Amino acid sequence: MNIIENLKKIVLEFPVYVNELLVTNSSALYGIGIIKDPSDIGDIDIALNGKSWRLISEKYPLISTSLTGQKIDLRNMYCKSSFSRPIEFYNSIGHGFKFRQCFKDSIKIDGFHFMNPIDVMEWNYRMGREKDLRRNKIIKEYLKGKED
Repeated sequence: MNIIENLKKIVLEFPVYVNELLVTNSSALYGIGIIKDPSDIGDIDIALNGKSWRLISEKYPLISTSLTGQKIDLRNMYCKSSFSRPIEFYNSIGHGFKFRQCFKDSIKIDGFHFMNPIDVMEWNYRMGREKDLRRNKIIKEYLKGKED
């Protein structure tokens, strides 16, 4: 899976703007290169802000989630393009994370913003799921390698 190509398709197909789009969670780790195997991510997680969220929420039905307020889950909906992973759009990052701060701290690759691995690691701790805590070990190894 080439996540950049998928993100380009998403921006073309859906009413979202790159400067209001933040790739989060395992999708961000894959985009940055921390997770190498595309089968380790189940979907493309994207937090939207501003006009992008308003436009997309008007076009698609909302699903309530206990963690993030609202999301649009396109895994079971028709998409014009063929994506290699389902897409989930969120209106907030959740767990007290602020979009603007995460966006400011993000890593920019080919014009797209990916959640910083330290923020992903903190998110994972707050989630507390086994898969998230396993990913934190991978992030720690990656960060340790960056220090050397």
